[in-house]
Amino acid sequence: MKFGVVIFALSATAMAYESLSPRDEGLAPRDQQCKKNGEKCRREDLCCSKFCIIWENLSEGTCQDMPKN
Repeated sequence: MKFGVVIFALSATAMAYESLSPRDEGLAPRDQQCKKNGEKCRREDLCCSKFCIIWENLSEGTCQDMPKN
């Protein structure tokens, strides 16, 4: 009986700690790290629009939405 009470107390403490820990709700890591449209980007960068347009023989480009046909 005492063993069960100890397990219950530990699990309740763990759940309370988890619910009180700070979180960045609503923001995915991708949203904080991606570059906005018009910002300069490189091939390894992550654009919010998912497209970094780089012309041939250049190492930098700009983040842009793809044009719709």
